Amino acid sequence: MSSTLFGLTKEKAERLYELLNDELVNRIKEIKKQDKILNELKLEPKELIELYTTVFLEERKQMRRICSQDSQWADFYFISRVIGSCTNAREKRNTFKSYFTDFLSADDIKLLDRLPWITNRPLVPNEYGYWDYMFKLLQTNELGKDRSGLGQILYQFNVKKIAQLTDGTELLEKFRKQAKNNVQSYNEALWEKADEIPFEPKKYNCNSFQSGIGLFPILSRCLVESCKYVIGVGGSANWLKTLDKELDINNSNIKDNAEVLCKQIDQWPGYGRALAEDFFKDMGFDYFGKPDRHVIRVLEGLNIPLGDKPEEKVNEFLNHFASQIRNGVTANQIDKIIWLLMSGRFYKHTNQAYPLDGRNGKHNRSSAMCRRILKKLQ
Repeated sequence: MSSTLFGLTKEKAERLYELLNDELVNRIKEIKKQDKILNELKLEPKELIELYTTVFLEERKQMRRICSQDSQWADFYFISRVIGSCTNAREKRNTFKSYFTDFLSADDIKLLDRLPWITNRPLVPNEYGYWDYMFKLLQTNELGKDRSGLGQILYQFNVKKIAQLTDGTELLEKFRKQAKNNVQSYNEALWEKADEIPFEPKKYNCNSFQSGIGLFPILSRCLVESCKYVIGVGGSANWLKTLDKELDINNSNIKDNAEVLCKQIDQWPGYGRALAEDFFKDMGFDYFGKPDRHVIRVLEGLNIPLGDKPEEKVNEFLNHFASQIRNGVTANQIDKIIWLLMSGRFYKHTNQAYPLDGRNGKHNRSSAMCRRILKKLQ
């Protein structure tokens, strides 16, 4: 690729990367004034940035590699990643969580030992979530302790058994039945109107289970088709090991490999190109960013020429940008910096989010930020 295709020379790329980091440092200082938990941490802004762009990313890689060494762990990892990306949008994620993953208590968390992929660092306030807890139950052969019922629905996270289903019908019925049981356990009084009430956290909403349009019909089909896919390429453990070679940042064919893999994944129900890239990004692969609204808004605000279909150019640009910077910066890391800038969500440390812009881009603080950066780039 020409070094000037995106109008970004090495000198300009390094300066832009420096300015984005400076903006993030200032955002963290601003957020710490509002967020008590973040303010009480004895971490400087640059230390927080290092955690989110390097340390946590390295742990994602280690998690993937460790799970690939055990077929049962690999199945669990694969299924959790499929669900994670398929429910990536906030409303979908909250719907799924309300039925199946908001079951952890403080006592559950206290029982968790340090998981094998966590590096030698202090644990943080939101260190563990539902999937970490479930992995620990799997690791100790105690899946029967899972109160959500998700393990039972998904055949104890067995990819082969899910792949043997004809379609998503059976899974959908299991999701529906368990969701109602879970709502009943949350609040007995809600049960009488379970098929009428609008969605609220901890309430059952029949629209989520309606064939063809709801989250769970799509997720059910996605799980069946994705499991058929991964069985067809040798199983989840073998596939993860293959990915480690094909998507190695130093592989000379990585661009072509990534293109082929994304085209395969974006055929899963509920997916598409953006979620296919998100799927691999959240597995810790350096080559991937996600062409979401946050990244596109910032890059367009910086006058990066992404064309009429920016979502198709974002990842290409992020990798070009990364290649122009010294010290081994990756597309995944640049994506994370922009996402943290825009979302203000330091999810490992606090439950609060401090978005730079309002919903639908209102307030346009991101536009002001881009203008500041462009002025300094001149």
